[in-house]
Amino acid sequence: MKRFLFFAFGLLLTSCVSPYNISKISPTEENTNWAWGREFVHKTVDSVVVKIAYETNDRNNAIFNVEVENNSSRPVLVAPERFWSNMSGANLPQSIVQQQKAVDPESYYLDLAKQKSRQEAEEMNTAISHVTLSLLETTSAVASIADKETPEEREQRQQMRDESAHNREIDLYRLENKRISLNDRKRFLDQTILRKSTLPPNSVIYGEVYFQRHDQATSYEINIPINDKLLKFHFKQQIVRP
Repeated sequence: MKRFLFFAFGLLLTSCVSPYNISKISPTEENTNWAWGREFVHKTVDSVVVKIAYETNDRNNAIFNVEVENNSSRPVLVAPERFWSNMSGANLPQSIVQQQKAVDPESYYLDLAKQKSRQEAEEMNTAISHVTLSLLETTSAVASIADKETPEEREQRQQMRDESAHNREIDLYRLENKRISLNDRKRFLDQTILRKSTLPPNSVIYGEVYFQRHDQATSYEINIPINDKLLKFHFKQQIVRP
């Protein structure tokens, strides 16, 4: 027993997750302006204005706001999966690939579709299980009447039915919460992320783009292709430990 407790305690210690560090990323260029607490860098090529500002970070990614304004006379393809960043820093591990493509936003939607498919299958399997249990309970009740069950047996059977009904309610509540969570995730992506779009003349599109981050990176060069031209935006990073 003591050996088991020591093992469980050791597993608990090794499974603790530390909070991730906070990136403070700011532009190193002069052509900037502030909007709602974000410092945007803006550059123009072929009458297309691109603005970019750092938004926040999660454990793995630095998240940037990107806005593209097409003031030209022809459509412009905005494809976030073609963006990339170059990380630099004297202490970056050699195993880190310094040039990183932006996260393809469609990968998030594909993952969401897979989760919704599994969710639907789980809901159907749970419904089948509930119907089966209800039929068994009904059969058991009919059989018990025919067998003239005792009051104690009747009470025990009722307790089992109440417990089974309670467990079914818990299952339905859990599945409903998962469904709500998936729907909320879908709405969040729809409202925030920048997706591949053909931008017509005199129009604007904006959204968030995810790039890989690393605590040891001191600077990021964000590369955004517009038609056959390439715009480069330079940022520096400071790390804040929580």
